[in-house]
Amino acid sequence: MFRFLYNCYGCGTRGKVPELVCENFRLTFSATPHMFEIFEEQINQDDNLDNPSVIQDNRKDVWISVYKNYQSGKRYDTPFKDPTVTLWIKKSFDYQYSSDVLLFKYELYSTNLHFISPTIGHFNCIKIFDHCKPVGCGIYSYIGCEILDGNGDYRKFYWERKELEDQTIFEIIRFYQSLRCYDDWKNYDQFQDLYKSVGVSGLQIDEQLRKEISGLGITTEDE
Repeated sequence: MFRFLYNCYGCGTRGKVPELVCENFRLTFSATPHMFEIFEEQINQDDNLDNPSVIQDNRKDVWISVYKNYQSGKRYDTPFKDPTVTLWIKKSFDYQYSSDVLLFKYELYSTNLHFISPTIGHFNCIKIFDHCKPVGCGIYSYIGCEILDGNGDYRKFYWERKELEDQTIFEIIRFYQSLRCYDDWKNYDQFQDLYKSVGVSGLQIDEQLRKEISGLGITTEDE
């Protein structure tokens, strides 16, 4: 029985513990190399996870204020015009991964609350979104983005989620802005091979160019 439960999708090894639910009661199975247990528990109908109003409340849009040099601010239920805010991130519900994991998508808005076109150069950012996958006995969370080039080819990229999504989204924005230097994904791959041969990354070169341009008193178009 232990080998069966250990190798199936359960017992905390790969995901959810096997269980049987009937009306207001649940049977949960647990196995170790030396013990097999069955727990009966009553399902709390007032549990927040089963409360539609709580789930709906967690699905509400959240607006994150961003200040100069990607300094994140507070979270608000609604955005507002503020000259000190350089960017708004709209966090909106996308879909429910599991009973207690909600996934969101992220959109960028200007300080005047206009949706920012996701097109930079020859590339178009289709969306920025949460992504989860089971790893070991837990769920690992990423933030991903889908980017389309001028030839209609698209790629997905994933970043490890920081404590809050703000910093991860900033990394995605910086990466996306660096694509303005390329014609398409083929051109991007060619330069990535070149960067590897000299021991630097495209983002490092982009950051160095920004510093040199700033030192000359010139601002780039996207700034």
